[in-house]
Amino acid sequence: MKFYLPQIIFILPLAISSAAYCAEHRNDPCDSIEHSQQILECSTQNKIEADNKLNEEYRTLIKKINLQYHANKKLGTEYIATIKDSQRAWIKLRDTNCVLEAFEIETGSQAHTATINQCIARMSSERTQYLKGIAPETL
Repeated sequence: MKFYLPQIIFILPLAISSAAYCAEHRNDPCDSIEHSQQILECSTQNKIEADNKLNEEYRTLIKKINLQYHANKKLGTEYIATIKDSQRAWIKLRDTNCVLEAFEIETGSQAHTATINQCIARMSSERTQYLKGIAPETL
């Protein structure tokens, strides 16, 4: 039996990178969608990811306000209260708009749920960008 070291040295990195790529992408429901269940799973994943980013940006904003208004805690507290009120109102608007967007689709169907999920993901991403613009870092 011959030992082919050059071939092994060439093939081994390919095998490792292929395995890593497959492990990374194997559970992504948004890759190569072939049926409606995958559309629903993809929309659910998009909604969760967008919501997580929104929550992270919201927490970052609150921390930023606390730092920027450290010298004037009363004003900082008022600012944060206004942000919280705004966020609560926006969530209600988002959720109501997304139900409206899916109104003509049969309630309870996968298409209905996927439409709402995608709407929530889209609006949450837009809100994340909006929150990033509030209280910009001072120079």
